[in-house]
Amino acid sequence: MADAIVEIADLRKTYGGVEALAGLNLRVPRGAICGLLGRNGAGKTTALKTLLGMVRPTSGTIKAHGLAADVPEQSLEIRRRTSFVSEDRDLYSSMSVAGIVGFASGLYPRWRADLAAEYLRKLELPADRSVKHLSRGMRTKLAWLLALSAGAELVILDEPTAGLDPVNARGVRELIRDIKTKATATLVVSSHDLDQRAWSVHLVHRASPA
Repeated sequence: MADAIVEIADLRKTYGGVEALAGLNLRVPRGAICGLLGRNGAGKTTALKTLLGMVRPTSGTIKAHGLAADVPEQSLEIRRRTSFVSEDRDLYSSMSVAGIVGFASGLYPRWRADLAAEYLRKLELPADRSVKHLSRGMRTKLAWLLALSAGAELVILDEPTAGLDPVNARGVRELIRDIKTKATATLVVSSHDLDQRAWSVHLVHRASPA
């Protein structure tokens, strides 16, 4: 059996009496590209933020890279070894595309300049344009570039096609299929698009609303 980079057992999270996660069990093999599919409100983002130590679980165990996400010191190490693209696509709006790529390259010891250059070209991102003047689709593409070029062992993409038009959404899914041929990282994608065939990824969990 392949080594697991993510291991979750009976994970539960309650907010003021409302159960957001009701006993999630999940195992993601190292090197896989996996999908976490479920309708809005099914707890996907809560599960991912718990994995990164951004949310504390009510009960259950959750590990990444063999480290416990609910132990502060180990959670910090998880975040160092993981790239996370949130649905909000938070970026420094005052910087240019080239500027933010250069800035990010100094933050990650394992930065892949070759991949950054390749995705800058493939995603047709204007290097000299300010981030604040990018369309939503281009901001999403830039967030992808930063995550995929960081040299992280685990890359998590939360609702990567949310708010995109059909053409850009299709481009995102095509990029995932392209990544399957060259990526060494494990990739976890969450989506409320329940059509597994549209993603062409290995389904590890189909969530249901709590």
